Amino acid sequence: MTYANVDDLVKSVGFQPNTSIEVGIERFVYWYCSYYPIELTPQSTELLI
Repeated sequence: MTYANVDDLVKSVGFQPNTSIEVGIERFVYWYCSYYPIELTPQSTELLI
């Protein structure tokens, strides 16, 4: 389910999104962390807790 109005997108190109927001965010975070790798330090891991 999406909360965006994608009617024009569906009419124009026939694309109907079907990824949930939870799955979409999880995939984005995985991609982002893979694309922009960071080196974790003891100080930065405190932010993850």
